Amino acid sequence: MIVRLATSDDDAALTALLESMPMPGSIRLAFGCRPSFFQALRVEGDSPVVCVAEARGQLVAVGAVTFRKVYLNGRVATRRYLSALRVAPQARGSAALAKGFALLRTTLASHPGDLTLTSILADNTPALRVLTGARAALPAYEALGGCVTRVVCTARAAKPNPPTGVQLAHGGDARELAGFLATHGPARNGFPVCLPQDLDGRTDSAFPGLSAADFLVARDGEGILGVMGCWDVRRFRQALVTGYAPWLRWARPWLNFGARCCARPLLPAPGAVLGLAFATLTLVRQGDLRVFRSLLESALAWSRRRGLGHFVMALADHDPLNAGFKGLPQREIHSRIFRVHFEDPSTQTRPDGRTPHFEGAML
Repeated sequence: MIVRLATSDDDAALTALLESMPMPGSIRLAFGCRPSFFQALRVEGDSPVVCVAEARGQLVAVGAVTFRKVYLNGRVATRRYLSALRVAPQARGSAALAKGFALLRTTLASHPGDLTLTSILADNTPALRVLTGARAALPAYEALGGCVTRVVCTARAAKPNPPTGVQLAHGGDARELAGFLATHGPARNGFPVCLPQDLDGRTDSAFPGLSAADFLVARDGEGILGVMGCWDVRRFRQALVTGYAPWLRWARPWLNFGARCCARPLLPAPGAVLGLAFATLTLVRQGDLRVFRSLLESALAWSRRRGLGHFVMALADHDPLNAGFKGLPQREIHSRIFRVHFEDPSTQTRPDGRTPHFEGAML
């Protein structure tokens, strides 16, 4: 078995590997990254370090680390994010995982960061057991808390009802939006740094494909009260339906008949890409839940008009903004967040008590 850093020549093989390994469940979903695995990683961050294991000329394992400027303890810092960790069934129990982490540790020594994070689904017991079991060959995983990803159905989005004196607008000025984010973003640990040029819709920006026109903005007579970006990342990464459990495969036509009658999203055919919009760069001054709810309702309507059946937002378990989802038709997906220690923990920045910020499209 050969463990090495991936190159652009591996792009097609990496795409095939990830699509061949769906998440288990009644609806089997795989991570799609067409047309390019490396382009898909730009949604998470810059300068990806990708490690692969190869056996008999075939890729059997992968792991990636990306870099992003975020606010940490009120200051700009470099966050590394460990993601896309996959080991094919035929390579499980081999040395692929240990050798891959060893190569990542060596490579990251010349790519410093203030904090390295990763997320693991709370019900992914095998991954939790292997990665957090304090194995000598793996880096230490330190639990930092939980994250809930809320997947909200957009079919019955209510008309936004902003508080008295608050106006909602679609789109904004990139400089004004970036200034608001820079002023209030440091209050949340992990909030991404966003510059005006990141909101011009370019595919090579820090937020590929996102523009100032994709923002919902709440204002009063004194200025911006809150913003919420609506990010459609399907050009770069996709949630692919690869199949269904036998019982659901049998019931799908009947469930879809009922869904049509109730104006609910249909269960798509295997091979389809789910229509998801992701909340991004969401900030509300003083955490005003009425303003947040108005922005959320506007985002649901924005998504529905574009044919996107679900709107996705990730929040820390204890984030007060969770209360803004009360009464909405939704599914909750729980993850655990870990700090990964490739280096001596004393050299890394420990987050203070500020509310953590998560981006659903980046998890």
